[in-house]
Amino acid sequence: MNYQLVIQFSLVDAGVEDFERLMMLENELRVVLREKHMVDGHDLGAEKMNIFINTDDPNEAFTLAKDVLIEADLKTILVAYRDFESEEYVFIWPEKFSGEFRIK
Repeated sequence: MNYQLVIQFSLVDAGVEDFERLMMLENELRVVLREKHMVDGHDLGAEKMNIFINTDDPNEAFTLAKDVLIEADLKTILVAYRDFESEEYVFIWPEKFSGEFRIK
């Protein structure tokens, strides 16, 4: 797989229930994305959680994941991808986001 898709959530003001909900979301994404796109795990920072998905088609992976993300009704979701040979991310969601995307 050539790309890494990253789904990033804000953890500001998050509680234990939110963390559990995000773990459930990761499992739901595994089911929706199946074998064509691989959920590679997650990491947690002080203010953000990232779910990593390895894929050959980041736009298709996001299209499949989008309904699950909308149903989760999380406040802040950023989605971006990069070629594994690059450190530069390309935004997918929100469409008109102009901020900076950082993993750490």
